[in-house]
Order: sequence, then structure tokens, then C-alpha cells
Amino acid sequence: MKRMSTRMKLGLVAVSLIGVALTVVVNYTAACRLREVTLDDVPVKDWPERFAMLDTRQGPGQSLDSLAMRMLADSGVYKVDLSWSLPHRLRISTNRFTPECFLLDNRTGRLFGVEDHGRVVPLVTPVENWERPVLTGLTAGKMFQRCADARVEVVVQQLRRTRSDHRDLYRLIEEIDFTDRFGLSVTVSGMPYRLKLRAETLPEDLDRFVQFITRYGVDLNEARVLDLRFNKMVVCVRGKD
Repeated sequence: MKRMSTRMKLGLVAVSLIGVALTVVVNYTAACRLREVTLDDVPVKDWPERFAMLDTRQGPGQSLDSLAMRMLADSGVYKVDLSWSLPHRLRISTNRFTPECFLLDNRTGRLFGVEDHGRVVPLVTPVENWERPVLTGLTAGKMFQRCADARVEVVVQQLRRTRSDHRDLYRLIEEIDFTDRFGLSVTVSGMPYRLKLRAETLPEDLDRFVQFITRYGVDLNEARVLDLRFNKMVVCVRGKD
């Protein structure tokens, strides 16, 4: 085994000492004591009275669990993110969800997000990533509540599987239409036809679609729907709508 040189050992010791020194400065000195609090990017002037559980004598080292529980107890608060902006500011953000996919409200035409448990959430602009499927044929309902269509939560969970196992295919899914209660109609970017899938077996149905178009030289120029809702079978619907 190759032994470390003296210079390398001294370098590691120096890095360790610097890390310890920074930890001490941040957590145990007045350099990073709490002086400012923002709530959803707005400064809170009366934060010592409003959030009495915060310790003005401490900085990032203090526990923020009680503050998070206090915020979550408020009506309309479903998610709390706490982060330090060194040296003196605590940032509190509420209800900022990263959507798993988008939902186009059938009644209002507005676009919302859907988080990983199928709850409808407002979009925080700017949206970081638009390469997510859009759910259509649905009514959003109340914010932070699950959609009336129980298939939405199932589909979101199945989309997470698809994104993990087949990221490239996931990025090509443009729309999932829930209009038909007997099956989902899926639009894949670049495909002239739509896929008919099941909510509960969406990844498996997509796998069968990939196998079908890669293994068999079937002419799909006139196809308008590939129905994959039946195990070990692909039904091709041809002609015009």
C-alpha cells in the first residue's frame, strides 16, 4: 500500500482544523447569531415576539423543530422549509412543492402542479423544469387536496417509477388524458398515435409498448391508437377519428 507523504498528511490536518474552526465560529460565537427572519421572502419585523421559540443568542446550531411544528399548525400551511442564509438570516418558506407533473384544469384552463401524493399545488415561478407530463381531462378542485379522480395519485406514483427506470421515455410523455374512465390516453412526443394504458400498471404497459415497436416491424403509419390495456396483447386501432 502506498503511504501518504508528509505534505499530504499536513494538508489533511489543516483541512480538519479549518472545518472545526468554522463549526465553532458558526455555532458557538456571536458571528452567526440570528438577527433576521424572512417568511416567503418577506422580512418579519416582529419575529422575536412572533417566533419566541427561536434563540437570538444562537445561529444555525439551534434546533428548529418547534418552529416547523408551529408553522405546520397554521391553517393553510402544508409544507415548511427552513434554511440559513449566513451569517444572520433564517429563511422560512411555506407551501413550495416541486411538482411531479402538471395538471390542466378542465374547467378554468389554468395550469397547476401535482405533488408526489397526488395533491394539487400552485406553481412557483419560475418553474425549474417543464419536462413533465401534463394531466388533462380533470378538474383541479381545492389547492393542496387530492383530485377527485383516485387514479391521479396512482399515476403520479407510477410516473415516479417510470422516471427512475426509463428517464428518456418519461421525458417524452407529453400528455395523459383522464377523460375515459376505462383507460388513460397518453401522448408521446414524436408519435402520431396515442397509447391507451392502465393507471395501476402504467410502467408495465409502457415497457410492452417499447418492446412492441423495437422488436416487431409493424407498419404504424395509419395507426391512431395503440391499446396496451390487455396483458400480452397490443391492439392497434387504425383510421381517422
